[in-house]
Amino acid sequence: MGMPFIGPDTKAYKDIINQLKERSEVDLKEWDNYPEEISKLAKRIIELYKKKNLWPNPIFLPQDPADIAFCLRFDLTDKYDLLPESMGVVEKNIGVEMEEDFWDNLHKYKFNQAIEMIIKRA
Repeated sequence: MGMPFIGPDTKAYKDIINQLKERSEVDLKEWDNYPEEISKLAKRIIELYKKKNLWPNPIFLPQDPADIAFCLRFDLTDKYDLLPESMGVVEKNIGVEMEEDFWDNLHKYKFNQAIEMIIKRA
């Protein structure tokens, strides 16, 4: 069946943006329930997303779908495609090069699970 395309004109995209806009720095405390290494990396990725303006408000929580957090539901030809930037955050800024299989299968994981995978690869 495949992964649905979520572009800037779809209702799903607008719903994601609205949900993110409702979140604040206080919500990041949810990461404190995870091991420090996971919490630190997640918060670092979120800070890098802020600096790069990848999302209007990139407060992603542990149970968010990883493919949304890593911008993988965008069509690669879309002018809003953020995949290269989100990959750059992991591979250039964090310094962990992930296998193509990681990126291809993110739709199977939550954000916290993807963070754990990055840590294991480091």
